[in-house]
Amino acid sequence: MPYALKYIKKAQSSLDEKYLSMVMSESNIQKSLSHPNIAKLYEVDANGSIKRSTGTEIPVLYMVLEYIPGGELFDYIALSGKFSEMVARYYFNQFISAIAYLHGSGYAHRDIKAENLLLDQNFNLKVIDFGFTAPIHGKDGSGFLKTYLGTVGYMAHEINMQQDYEGAKVDIFAAGVLLFIMVAGHPPFIKAIPKDPYYVSLCKTKQNVNMFWAIHQKGKPAGFFSPEFQQLVTKMIAYDPSDRPSISEIINHPWMKGTIPSDKEIRDEFTNRISLIHMRKEEEEAEKKMKQAQNANFGANKVYRSASKLNIDELNKRQMRPYEHLPGMMTSKGFFLDEKNILMTISDFVYDRNGEIKLHDKYMKAEYMLVVENENIVFTAEVKKGDNQNYLIVERKMGNKIDFLETYVKLISQVEENYKETESK
Repeated sequence: MPYALKYIKKAQSSLDEKYLSMVMSESNIQKSLSHPNIAKLYEVDANGSIKRSTGTEIPVLYMVLEYIPGGELFDYIALSGKFSEMVARYYFNQFISAIAYLHGSGYAHRDIKAENLLLDQNFNLKVIDFGFTAPIHGKDGSGFLKTYLGTVGYMAHEINMQQDYEGAKVDIFAAGVLLFIMVAGHPPFIKAIPKDPYYVSLCKTKQNVNMFWAIHQKGKPAGFFSPEFQQLVTKMIAYDPSDRPSISEIINHPWMKGTIPSDKEIRDEFTNRISLIHMRKEEEEAEKKMKQAQNANFGANKVYRSASKLNIDELNKRQMRPYEHLPGMMTSKGFFLDEKNILMTISDFVYDRNGEIKLHDKYMKAEYMLVVENENIVFTAEVKKGDNQNYLIVERKMGNKIDFLETYVKLISQVEENYKETESK
């Protein structure tokens, strides 16, 4: 039976006693769990060592884990396409079984996302990464958890508002986001707060569930989302935690009782999908190397701007002085952030300044309005996929040019800072 070995060099200055304690706590929780859809941790040793070819021994913390070769569920969705509701149901049943077991064992996961779900050699789902796992009833037994953590696009409203929260309820919220992504191929919103242009339709004060689904139906075939699917997801990502269903209610929901593919049908489909993923990763790597060679002529990390609509191919051929034109923007290596992360950063920037956001027909484009020096600044921001990177295009629509430039510089600095933080993780 093959195993996976993970080790962390204890010589690293970042591996202090607090971090070591956190890793050991995570390991002890995972080691205590035994479920077919949870990655198994067989052994952990905080006093291990590895020997270099020179004979030098390095102190490490090591873990012996179940070997799961199929890759992340995220890659299957991002690189081979969204799932049919039947396929999503097949995997969501496995996932909910694992989460029901985890909750029954007294723990909340708190970082449910597609990147933390792997597929094994038979394309069965495995839940991983228990770094944020905590006692489901709170460390003090109060029934609530208090730490602000998770992955923003999957975090429940109450976490985003930095309120105390119930572990089971926030896991169910994140599971609803996950289910939506499986079927739609994109997130249901940027951030679960009342000012989010997508989530606002689910908030108590302006609740309009039909509007929420009408927005997401745009550009998709009629009846793309089944009524049962809409009902289940709407309940799971409800604004009020008390409106979210229990695990038992999810398991017994009519959508969960629908038809699922056979194991053979899954193996056949996902064998084809994994071939497509490998091909696209190879293409991306080849494109990345080609871009690096092209960009070597004028250096990475430069900022380019264009007065008219941004032509990425044209901008790759020439270097422009800062502020020479207004206001399209890209970097020669692009942002290695996903579209959601870039727009989420922009939305946070606008929210923090009490601005307004309007939806655009395109999913990854929005219009923003800020008040600067008592004048309105209106601009659009759009994220476009380009080769192996994502490009941010910003266009001024209204407002003083100087005020816009100052706002624009602050905005781009925030996106770039987010990129640096993501890159360092």
